[in-house]
Amino acid sequence: MPGNTQVFSAAMNAADRHRWDSHWAEALQDYQRALTEFPEDAMARSGLGFCYMQTKQWQKALNEYANVLQGDPSNVIALSKTAELYGILNRRDEAYHAYLHLADLYAQAGQGARAEAAWQKAVQLSPSSPEPYERLAGYYFEKKDIAQMIQQRLAAARAYLLRNELIPAQLQCQEVLRADRTNGQAQQLLMHIMSGAQRAGQQATQPPRTSAGASTSAVRQDNGAESSAKPEQRDNIPLSPSDPSASSDQPATDTVRNISGGNTGIMGNMGSAGNYGGNSGPSTAMAGNGPGMQPAPQSRLQVARSQERCSRRSYIKTRAVLMMLSTSVSRFWKAVLIDRMHATF
Repeated sequence: MPGNTQVFSAAMNAADRHRWDSHWAEALQDYQRALTEFPEDAMARSGLGFCYMQTKQWQKALNEYANVLQGDPSNVIALSKTAELYGILNRRDEAYHAYLHLADLYAQAGQGARAEAAWQKAVQLSPSSPEPYERLAGYYFEKKDIAQMIQQRLAAARAYLLRNELIPAQLQCQEVLRADRTNGQAQQLLMHIMSGAQRAGQQATQPPRTSAGASTSAVRQDNGAESSAKPEQRDNIPLSPSDPSASSDQPATDTVRNISGGNTGIMGNMGSAGNYGGNSGPSTAMAGNGPGMQPAPQSRLQVARSQERCSRRSYIKTRAVLMMLSTSVSRFWKAVLIDRMHATF
């Protein structure tokens, strides 16, 4: 019947003797006999796991130590063997976390040398992880080993940069500069971090780009035959009153200049609306675009037809320009354009 303390004690004593003599098979049997009496005993399971390790039964040994850790997660012996077994089984990520936990337990117990060794094991298993470097830096700072502390802080900063975690990396560099203001590596890393943060901020605030080529193509398609006109004639575009929000309060003689934020190739130097088709004299702002500019007199019917053709072409051109400017011209200047369109036609 389980629970016999005398049988358990006799089995444990025999197992320890066989273990001392490196008789692993005999020790394994005695530990198993002890566990039949008290299955949850941590000493018996740890001894059984050790015997499995010596006989290279890695998974069975890992199972025994895992059983111990379930009952006592802070058992440093079982945790150290578990970390070692993870390494043997090439389970590097689990081994890394096991050594990191083990080092923290050693540090809490005041066993600095063992904690340092466990942190170094974690670094070997995961060189790109900043946590062991950061813990080692704190350990060396307490030991007043400033040179080692700086080395570990710099390593932690580089590891944080690999993760693209700029703020923790910056903090590590600042800690180095507190200890050594002239440290060139920390200064270079800090400059790299700041430039990366500025680039990230510019990308986050930059508005989406629009295709100027597509807008220009749309204007040319709408213009049709007018695309072959001279640049001066294409740029001097009269405004259309077709928009219902247009207002006629603006005088017809006003001149709209450079409304596209400096782009005079689109709406610059438009000239006065009074010079369009209403003045039989010469005009430099709208040369060739109105019937009043003809050198010889024409009949009323010819003049009316000419004005109608010019108005239709100008309306098409103006609507295309307004579509292109809708994303770049402020609401105020768009209203001015609409007023000028209404006043012109």
